[in-house]
Amino acid sequence: KEVTRSYGLDKVGVVGTPCQMQALRKGQLYPIGLRDVADKIALAVGIFCMENFPYQGILQLVEDHGATALENVSKLDIGKGKFWIYTERGATVQLPLKVTHKYEQPGCHVCLDYVANLADISTGSVGTPDGWSTVFVRSGKGDDIWAKAIAAGAFETKPIDSVKPGLELVTKLANDKVTKNQKYLESRATEYGVGKALRNPYI
Repeated sequence: KEVTRSYGLDKVGVVGTPCQMQALRKGQLYPIGLRDVADKIALAVGIFCMENFPYQGILQLVEDHGATALENVSKLDIGKGKFWIYTERGATVQLPLKVTHKYEQPGCHVCLDYVANLADISTGSVGTPDGWSTVFVRSGKGDDIWAKAIAAGAFETKPIDSVKPGLELVTKLANDKVTKNQKYLESRATEYGVGKALRNPYI
Protein backbone atom coordinates (compact mmCIF):
# COMPACT_ATOMS: atom_id res chain seq x y z
CA LYS A 1 0.00 0.00 0.00
CA GLU A 2 2.82 2.39 0.87
CA VAL A 3 4.70 1.94 -2.41
CA THR A 4 1.59 2.56 -4.51
CA ARG A 5 0.27 5.53 -2.54
CA SER A 6 3.37 7.22 -1.15
CA TYR A 7 5.59 6.61 -4.18
CA GLY A 8 2.91 6.55 -6.87
CA LEU A 9 3.98 3.25 -8.41
CA ASP A 10 1.55 1.70 -10.89
CA LYS A 11 3.25 -1.70 -11.07
CA VAL A 12 4.57 -3.52 -8.04
CA GLY A 13 6.37 -6.86 -7.77
CA VAL A 14 6.05 -8.84 -4.55
CA VAL A 15 8.45 -11.55 -3.34
CA GLY A 16 7.40 -13.59 -0.33
CA THR A 17 6.82 -16.89 1.40
CA PRO A 18 3.75 -19.07 0.73
CA CYS A 19 1.78 -17.52 3.62
CA GLN A 20 2.56 -14.05 2.29
CA MET A 21 1.31 -15.12 -1.14
CA GLN A 22 -1.93 -16.25 0.51
CA ALA A 23 -2.29 -12.88 2.23
CA LEU A 24 -1.60 -11.09 -1.05
CA ARG A 25 -4.28 -13.04 -2.92
CA LYS A 26 -6.79 -12.46 -0.12
CA GLY A 27 -6.04 -8.76 -0.34
CA GLN A 28 -6.75 -8.86 -4.07
CA LEU A 29 -9.99 -10.78 -3.61
CA TYR A 30 -11.20 -8.69 -0.67
CA PRO A 31 -9.41 -5.32 -0.98
CA ILE A 32 -10.71 -3.86 2.28
CA GLY A 33 -8.39 -0.96 3.04
CA LEU A 34 -6.45 -1.73 -0.15
CA ARG A 35 -8.46 0.25 -2.67
CA ASP A 36 -6.51 0.96 -5.88
CA VAL A 37 -3.73 -1.36 -4.72
CA ALA A 38 -4.83 -4.86 -5.73
CA ASP A 39 -4.75 -4.20 -9.48
CA LYS A 40 -1.23 -2.76 -9.28
CA ILE A 41 0.36 -6.07 -8.30
CA ALA A 42 2.23 -6.82 -11.51
CA LEU A 43 4.01 -9.99 -10.37
CA ALA A 44 4.01 -12.23 -7.29
CA VAL A 45 7.07 -14.44 -6.79
CA GLY A 46 6.85 -17.07 -4.06
CA ILE A 47 9.76 -18.72 -2.27
CA PHE A 48 9.74 -22.35 -1.13
CA CYS A 49 9.38 -22.43 2.64
CA MET A 50 9.11 -25.19 5.24
CA GLU A 51 9.20 -22.79 8.20
CA ASN A 52 10.35 -19.29 9.08
CA PHE A 53 11.90 -17.60 12.10
CA PRO A 54 11.27 -14.27 13.84
CA TYR A 55 14.22 -11.91 14.19
CA GLN A 56 14.74 -12.78 17.85
CA GLY A 57 14.84 -16.47 16.94
CA ILE A 58 17.45 -15.85 14.24
CA LEU A 59 19.48 -13.85 16.74
CA GLN A 60 19.48 -16.69 19.26
CA LEU A 61 20.31 -19.33 16.65
CA VAL A 62 23.21 -17.36 15.23
CA GLU A 63 24.69 -15.82 18.37
CA ASP A 64 23.78 -18.27 21.15
CA HIS A 65 23.92 -21.58 19.30
CA GLY A 66 26.27 -20.60 16.47
CA ALA A 67 28.60 -18.42 18.58
CA THR A 68 28.69 -15.89 15.74
CA ALA A 69 27.92 -12.17 15.80
CA LEU A 70 24.94 -11.48 13.55
CA GLU A 71 26.65 -8.48 11.94
CA ASN A 72 29.40 -10.81 10.69
CA VAL A 73 26.99 -13.14 8.88
CA SER A 74 26.90 -13.04 5.07
CA LYS A 75 24.32 -15.76 4.47
CA LEU A 76 21.93 -18.14 6.24
CA ASP A 77 20.66 -21.33 4.65
CA ILE A 78 18.80 -24.56 5.41
CA GLY A 79 19.82 -27.70 3.57
CA LYS A 80 20.91 -31.30 4.00
CA GLY A 81 19.28 -31.45 7.42
CA LYS A 82 21.29 -28.52 8.77
CA PHE A 83 20.93 -24.81 9.53
CA TRP A 84 23.96 -23.16 7.92
CA ILE A 85 25.62 -19.92 9.01
CA TYR A 86 28.16 -18.35 6.65
CA THR A 87 30.37 -15.49 7.80
CA GLU A 88 31.96 -12.67 5.81
CA ARG A 89 35.39 -14.13 6.58
CA GLY A 90 34.51 -17.46 4.99
CA ALA A 91 33.80 -19.49 8.12
CA THR A 92 30.85 -21.89 8.17
CA VAL A 93 28.82 -23.00 11.18
CA GLN A 94 26.21 -25.75 10.98
CA LEU A 95 23.46 -26.57 13.46
CA PRO A 96 21.20 -29.65 13.44
CA LEU A 97 17.66 -28.73 12.44
CA LYS A 98 16.25 -30.13 15.68
CA VAL A 99 17.89 -27.16 17.44
CA THR A 100 15.89 -24.71 15.32
CA HIS A 101 12.38 -26.08 15.85
CA LYS A 102 11.56 -24.17 19.03
CA TYR A 103 12.39 -20.89 17.28
CA GLU A 104 9.95 -21.37 14.39
CA GLN A 105 7.06 -18.97 13.87
CA PRO A 106 3.92 -20.56 15.42
CA GLY A 107 1.99 -19.81 12.24
CA CYS A 108 4.31 -22.10 10.29
CA HIS A 109 2.69 -25.10 11.99
CA VAL A 110 -0.70 -24.43 10.40
CA CYS A 111 0.63 -23.75 6.88
CA LEU A 112 0.04 -26.44 4.25
CA ASP A 113 1.94 -24.82 1.40
CA TYR A 114 5.64 -25.46 0.76
CA VAL A 115 5.94 -24.30 -2.86
CA ALA A 116 3.90 -21.06 -2.94
CA ASN A 117 1.02 -22.44 -4.98
CA LEU A 118 -0.67 -19.05 -5.24
CA ALA A 119 2.28 -17.15 -6.70
CA ASP A 120 2.66 -16.27 -10.38
CA ILE A 121 6.12 -17.84 -10.24
CA SER A 122 7.55 -19.85 -7.35
CA THR A 123 11.17 -20.77 -6.84
CA GLY A 124 13.60 -22.40 -4.44
CA SER A 125 16.90 -24.24 -4.34
CA VAL A 126 15.37 -27.64 -3.56
CA GLY A 127 15.43 -30.12 -6.44
CA THR A 128 18.36 -28.61 -8.31
CA PRO A 129 22.17 -28.70 -7.94
CA ASP A 130 24.11 -25.95 -6.17
CA GLY A 131 24.02 -22.71 -8.12
CA TRP A 132 20.64 -23.50 -9.72
CA SER A 133 17.03 -22.92 -8.67
CA THR A 134 13.83 -24.82 -9.29
CA VAL A 135 11.19 -22.60 -10.93
CA PHE A 136 7.45 -23.26 -11.28
CA VAL A 137 5.41 -20.95 -13.51
CA ARG A 138 1.88 -20.92 -12.12
CA SER A 139 -0.18 -18.31 -13.97
CA GLY A 140 -0.65 -16.74 -17.37
CA LYS A 141 0.97 -13.56 -16.09
CA GLY A 142 3.92 -15.52 -14.76
CA ASP A 143 4.25 -17.44 -18.01
CA ASP A 144 4.31 -14.24 -20.05
CA ILE A 145 6.98 -12.59 -17.88
CA TRP A 146 9.08 -15.76 -17.66
CA ALA A 147 8.98 -16.26 -21.44
CA LYS A 148 10.15 -12.68 -21.99
CA ALA A 149 12.97 -13.14 -19.47
CA ILE A 150 14.14 -16.31 -21.22
CA ALA A 151 13.94 -14.63 -24.63
CA ALA A 152 16.07 -11.77 -23.28
CA GLY A 153 18.72 -14.23 -22.07
CA ALA A 154 18.20 -13.34 -18.41
CA PHE A 155 18.20 -16.99 -17.29
CA GLU A 156 19.79 -20.26 -18.32
CA THR A 157 17.32 -23.14 -18.04
CA LYS A 158 17.27 -26.93 -18.00
CA PRO A 159 14.32 -29.34 -17.70
CA ILE A 160 13.99 -30.41 -14.07
CA ASP A 161 13.91 -34.07 -15.08
CA SER A 162 17.46 -33.69 -16.41
CA VAL A 163 18.98 -32.77 -13.03
CA LYS A 164 19.30 -34.35 -9.60
CA PRO A 165 17.67 -34.62 -7.11
CA GLY A 166 14.85 -33.32 -9.32
CA LEU A 167 11.11 -32.97 -8.87
CA GLU A 168 10.86 -36.04 -6.65
CA LEU A 169 12.51 -34.26 -3.71
CA VAL A 170 10.36 -31.14 -4.12
CA THR A 171 7.23 -33.31 -4.14
CA LYS A 172 8.39 -35.24 -1.07
CA LEU A 173 9.04 -32.10 0.99
CA ALA A 174 5.77 -30.49 -0.10
CA ASN A 175 3.86 -33.60 0.95
CA ASP A 176 5.84 -33.89 4.19
CA LYS A 177 4.81 -30.36 5.17
CA VAL A 178 1.15 -31.07 4.47
CA THR A 179 1.23 -34.36 6.39
CA LYS A 180 3.05 -32.94 9.42
CA ASN A 181 0.99 -29.79 9.73
CA GLN A 182 -2.32 -31.49 8.98
CA LYS A 183 -1.71 -33.70 12.01
CA TYR A 184 -1.06 -30.61 14.12
CA LEU A 185 -4.22 -28.94 12.84
CA GLU A 186 -6.30 -32.00 13.64
CA SER A 187 -4.86 -32.25 17.15
CA ARG A 188 -5.51 -28.54 17.70
CA ALA A 189 -9.09 -28.92 16.55
CA THR A 190 -9.62 -31.65 19.15
CA GLU A 191 -7.82 -29.70 21.87
CA TYR A 192 -9.88 -26.55 21.35
CA GLY A 193 -13.15 -28.33 20.66
CA VAL A 194 -13.57 -26.87 17.19
CA GLY A 195 -14.74 -30.20 15.84
CA LYS A 196 -12.72 -30.07 12.66
CA ALA A 197 -9.33 -28.91 11.45
CA LEU A 198 -8.50 -26.69 8.52
CA ARG A 199 -8.75 -28.69 5.33
CA ASN A 200 -5.91 -28.96 2.85
CA PRO A 201 -6.91 -26.44 0.15
CA TYR A 202 -4.72 -28.09 -2.49
CA ILE A 203 -6.44 -31.49 -2.68
